Amino acid sequence: MQPLEDPGKWEFEGGTASYTGNLIHDAINFAVEKHTGQMRKGTDKPYIQHPFEVMQILTENGCSEKVRAAGMLHDVLEDTKTTREEIQDIFGNDVLKLVTSLTEDKSKPWRERKQTTIDSLDAAKYEIKLVCIADKLSNLRSMAEDLTVSGESLWQRFNAPKNEIEWYYWQVLGKMTNFKYTKMYKECLILLIQVFIGVDYYYFLAFYIFVIVIDFFYTPAQVEFT
Repeated sequence: MQPLEDPGKWEFEGGTASYTGNLIHDAINFAVEKHTGQMRKGTDKPYIQHPFEVMQILTENGCSEKVRAAGMLHDVLEDTKTTREEIQDIFGNDVLKLVTSLTEDKSKPWRERKQTTIDSLDAAKYEIKLVCIADKLSNLRSMAEDLTVSGESLWQRFNAPKNEIEWYYWQVLGKMTNFKYTKMYKECLILLIQVFIGVDYYYFLAFYIFVIVIDFFYTPAQVEFT
């Protein structure tokens, strides 16, 4: 069931845009309009590339329409003037809950809001974790790419030093162990090593394959407690 029964229009800064009742189509149009003019930190790349990549990662991993739509919309509350009422009216309450769960309170200090995110993942629903790990994977891909161009000056773009950003990403990945056999998790782990520790991608890939093989064939002995 679509969250809307009839086509209509939403207001955005600079004009109006039609919505159709097609969840993914509308999420793309909505996010494009809301993020218009925004760029990725320290680059000339349109910010909208990031939500598109998050949605693509979720699509590749077989996620539902609502999860994919939330991936496309995950930053509109945090980084634009979008209201919760807009999201609920257009995309429904399920998508709103996902987007809200992924939104940080930017009035709080960086470390405090990141710790809040980490703590929230303990009880977070599976769908929230899916969007979260896709978001982090997209960010890590960008970091790895930009690191080859900008070197260590990359970290000057962020609101926290490199060691704090590394802490945050390791903490988030540590909450995602139920995804440890997924492509998303494996790529996140490889990129974390590559970006923050500097081990060559292919050497680490060989090591990681070795660990997976050992994990697959080795089954610990069962212990009975009496």
